[in-house]
Amino acid sequence: MMFHLILIYTLFYSKSLMICQGIFKGSQTKKVGDGKCFTGINKCIFRYIFKNSLFSCKITIYKNPVGLSTYLENVRKIDIMEFEKSVEKSWSNQQSIGLTAYLKKMKGEAREKDRIDYIDSFVSAIGGLIAIIIISFIAVYLGYPMALAPLGASCVIVFGAHKSLLSQPRNVIGGHIISTTIALIIWSIFGKSLFIIGLVLAIVLIIMTFTKTVHPPAAASALVSINSQAGWGFLTSIVIGTLLLVFISMIYNNLFQTRQYPKHWL
Repeated sequence: MMFHLILIYTLFYSKSLMICQGIFKGSQTKKVGDGKCFTGINKCIFRYIFKNSLFSCKITIYKNPVGLSTYLENVRKIDIMEFEKSVEKSWSNQQSIGLTAYLKKMKGEAREKDRIDYIDSFVSAIGGLIAIIIISFIAVYLGYPMALAPLGASCVIVFGAHKSLLSQPRNVIGGHIISTTIALIIWSIFGKSLFIIGLVLAIVLIIMTFTKTVHPPAAASALVSINSQAGWGFLTSIVIGTLLLVFISMIYNNLFQTRQYPKHWL
């Protein structure tokens, strides 16, 4: 009975791969590369791997004869399955890590203990009181009392955070005028609807960002102008109210040595 020997010789050197195969019959002996293969008992497969001067040998004995093409096909399938499993595991780990990092953001950070300046807060409150009373007379006189909501919010920012970028004249005046004008234009063309209100908010946010006039209460002016359908007269009360607010804040805040308004005009 004749025995068949299948030799797979694999050499890894400088990231290169060489596969040599030999089929021998009887008791023949043949040298291939640095290894010898002998036949005689059962069908054997010898695999020689050279990598970084390290030598390893793996012998697999098959009881049933298997062709070389069948063996290579099985090896290929096993490699593909292992690769798919590794990719799936890597993707699963990446998703879990991403979800963990995403949820961890919601925890926030430890808040630093700020020292509350009660005197400064009282000064800010008095300034806001004076400003909103004067602006209220003007808004009610013009017939647009709904303007007090966004202008009141601006008073809080201008007096309570007078050093902030959001409270500077460019942001207060520019933000209110730009937002209200855009809102009234869109309202004049498309009318009032929930979709239009949301669209106006998005457009106003983008334009205020581009023009460097971001002022949160200005977005309220835009929404109030559409929701109340007050018309273009609403813009007049907003313009007068913002100008008065900046003027009163400039006069009032600079009376105190520790306060300065504005930090910059443009």
